[in-house]
Amino acid sequence: MFIGHYGPALALKAVVPKAPVWALVAAAQVMDYVWAGLILTGVERASVEPGHLAGSHLNLSHMPYSHSLLGAGVICAAFAGVVSLFGKSRSFWAFVAIFLAGMSHWAMDLIVHAPDLTIAGEPPFLGLGLWAYKWESLALEVILVAGGLFLAVRATRYTGPWGAWTPWAMAAVLAILGAVNALQPAPGSIQQVAISALLAYSVVVAAGFAMDRTRAPHP
Repeated sequence: MFIGHYGPALALKAVVPKAPVWALVAAAQVMDYVWAGLILTGVERASVEPGHLAGSHLNLSHMPYSHSLLGAGVICAAFAGVVSLFGKSRSFWAFVAIFLAGMSHWAMDLIVHAPDLTIAGEPPFLGLGLWAYKWESLALEVILVAGGLFLAVRATRYTGPWGAWTPWAMAAVLAILGAVNALQPAPGSIQQVAISALLAYSVVVAAGFAMDRTRAPHP
């Protein structure tokens, strides 16, 4: 799953309006930020195998730290803690929302991944394998992200002339990234995947920051 991870994160903006959008969408991919770093340093392993699954060319063979349930909990708690301590929204509920946005990544991965997730880095391997069905998994992503963005927009009001447009910018960014991810041929290497992912996630965080600067929670 790629853009679908942002759906639950954006929906949490409606539950905890003071939680910043940039932090929620960053949390949604913080596990993959760590994964990309561990892939580039050789700590975790994966390979590009065209046709591995209908919805993914990646064989995620060894990721005991970034994608175990225990590892995810540590990563997401650490990120939520740093944002809550040093960000503008220093509240318990903002921490909870950011943490849950991060942990939703593992839950969504459990639905789409082949059995390559773990509880604590060791077997059994978990994954329901929806990626075996490309268009069904893509439809789920679209539904999640559209619903999440709708709820986030309803929970906020624009505070300047650009506030009416920044959600559309977020939607455009997610649509383009989702289309590229679904339609592009298999990448040349797993390192290329990791670097491209880091860039793509950062673009979404920038779009979230733009929403925060131009929209505010309803009174």
